[in-house]
Amino acid sequence: MLKYLVETALILGAITILLLLFFKRKISRNNIFLALSLFSIWYALLINYLNQTQLMLNFPWLFRTGNIAGYLILTFLYIYSRNTFYPGIFWRKRDWILVLPALFYVIDMIPIFAMPADQKLAIMRQNFSNPLLVNQVSRGWIAPKYFHFIFRYIWGLALMVLLVRIIFRNRNFATQQKNSVNRPLFWFIVTMTALRLPLIFPGILGTFLKTNWYNLNFLSVNLSVVLVACSLFFLVTPTILYGFLPKLVVREDQPGMSAELSVIRDEVKLIDEPAFKAHYYVREEDMERIISKVESHMKEKLPFLKNEYTIHDLGRDLDVPVYQLSPIINHYYKSNFSSWMNRYRVNYFVVLCGRPENKSLTLDALAKESGFSNRTTFTNAFKKEKNQTPGFFLKQQEATARRS
Repeated sequence: MLKYLVETALILGAITILLLLFFKRKISRNNIFLALSLFSIWYALLINYLNQTQLMLNFPWLFRTGNIAGYLILTFLYIYSRNTFYPGIFWRKRDWILVLPALFYVIDMIPIFAMPADQKLAIMRQNFSNPLLVNQVSRGWIAPKYFHFIFRYIWGLALMVLLVRIIFRNRNFATQQKNSVNRPLFWFIVTMTALRLPLIFPGILGTFLKTNWYNLNFLSVNLSVVLVACSLFFLVTPTILYGFLPKLVVREDQPGMSAELSVIRDEVKLIDEPAFKAHYYVREEDMERIISKVESHMKEKLPFLKNEYTIHDLGRDLDVPVYQLSPIINHYYKSNFSSWMNRYRVNYFVVLCGRPENKSLTLDALAKESGFSNRTTFTNAFKKEKNQTPGFFLKQQEATARRS
C-alpha cells in the first residue's frame, strides 16, 4: 500500500511541477518558487524511496544528496508565500541567506560526493543493515558529527516560524476578499504549511527521543501526502495559479460580467491596463482613504530620499497591504512604483537646485541627496519626467539666474 502511495505521489508531483514551470508561466512567475519547493519534496521522496527499496545501490552518485532537498523544502515555500502576500521584488538580495545551509551542506559533503562508487556502496550496505543510520549524515569534512541531521530540523523550525508569522499577519485576507480567487489561494498556503509540520516536529522528537516510529516509512507517508494534496488543490481550484488579486468590484454599467471569469480570460492583467479597466475599478472609498495616507506620508516623511525604499516598506509604514497599494498606485498615478518614486526624486532634485547653498554641489551629489542610487537611473528618470537631460536643465537654471 505504501509503495503505491509513494509511486502515485511521485507521478502526480512530477506532473504538477512541470505544469507550474511551463504552463502559462507568464500568469505568475512566483509559481517558480512553489515548483522548486515541490521539487525539493519530490526529490526527497525519491531518495527516500530508493533507500527503502535499496535501489539506491544502483545509483551511488545520488548518495547523500537528499539532504540538499531537505534544506530547501521550506526555504522555497517561504519565498513563495512571502511573494504571494507581498508582491513586488521577485528575488531579494537577502534571500541568498536562505539557501546558505544547503550550500554549506554541499561544500561539507564534497568528500562524499567525490568518493569512488565502490566506497559509497560499502557505506550504503552498512547503513541498510541498520535503518536508523540511513538518514544520519556524519561524514562531512567541516561540520561535526551529526550536525546536518540536527541542524536540518532547527533550520526547518526557524522557517516554519517565519511562515506561520506571515500567515498570521495576513489572516484577515481571506475574509476581506470576497472573490473566489483569493480565498482558495490563502487556504492553499495554510494547507501547504500545515502539511509540512509533520516533517519538522515529529522529526525533532524522533531524533532526540530515538523513537521507533520515526523511520523511512513515516517520511514517505508525509512527503507523499504533501505532493498528492497539492495536485488535488490545483485540480479542484486551478485559479490559485494566478496569484492574489486586488480588491475589485464589477462596475454598475457591466452588470452581466463575472469578475472571476474575466480575470481568468484576461490572465490577471494589471489594473491600469485598458482591457482590465473597462470592467473593474478599486472601490472608491478604499482608494480615497489609501491615497490620502500616501500623500501625507510622502509629504511629511519624504521616504523617497531612501534609495532602497520599496513598496513593501511603504505598505509597512502605512499599514496598507501591498496587494491593495500596488494597483492603486498603478491606477491613480498612472505609473509603477519605481517610476512613481523617481518622479518625487526628480522634483526634489529641482528644489535642491534652486537653493543657493547647493550651488557648489555636483550633479551627482544632488542626485544622491535626492534619493537616486546611481547616475544612470537619475539621468533616465530625469529625461522621462522633464524631457531633457539634467545637465541641460542646470545650464538653463544658470542662464536664468544670470539674466535675473
